[in-house]
Amino acid sequence: NWQVPPYGSLKLNTDGSCIDNACAGGRVVRDHTDMIILAFSSSFGIGNSAEAEAKAMHLGLRLCSERGLSISFMELDSLFLVNCFNDLWNPPWAIEYILRDCKNLIPSHASVSHAFREANGLADRLAAHGHTCQGTFIFERDALPITCHAVYQANLLSQPQYRPSYLFFPTLFFLLLFLCFTCFAGYLSFMFMFLPPLVGF
Repeated sequence: NWQVPPYGSLKLNTDGSCIDNACAGGRVVRDHTDMIILAFSSSFGIGNSAEAEAKAMHLGLRLCSERGLSISFMELDSLFLVNCFNDLWNPPWAIEYILRDCKNLIPSHASVSHAFREANGLADRLAAHGHTCQGTFIFERDALPITCHAVYQANLLSQPQYRPSYLFFPTLFFLLLFLCFTCFAGYLSFMFMFLPPLVGF
């Protein structure tokens, strides 16, 4: 679930989306009360998923800088981009200059960390909405896209957003198979009770 930042600090969550090479992004800035300070969706044109994530991060930081918002935490659900930003991995040339500019925009005290998609749900929904936008659209906290309402209310109520379990269906299959085998074995045992005894010659 999304975690509020410490008292008096701001957290920026960003996410990129790429569908059929069309890139979009979403960003949201919230304070320690979970109040939305800024929320926006953007379309970026043609590119790949790494470019979408990097551009979403860059535009989020730039708009925060322009509005005088000093963020202390930034989260995104791309571990690849987090590691590139933190100089753990070498970034592709296509996003290297974007990350370099991001480092100039982010406050020196801010941390950049990975968050699972469930904890980045609002930014994820805003990124998906970006595919319907022309350029960048900024939302008031009371006028979010309808697709964002459920996840934001869940955040306000501190309800967890669960990851889907890919072991659920295989486990269910073997459980049903076991139950069928048990029932069949019980049926055979019941039928043998009524068979006439074998007579030896």
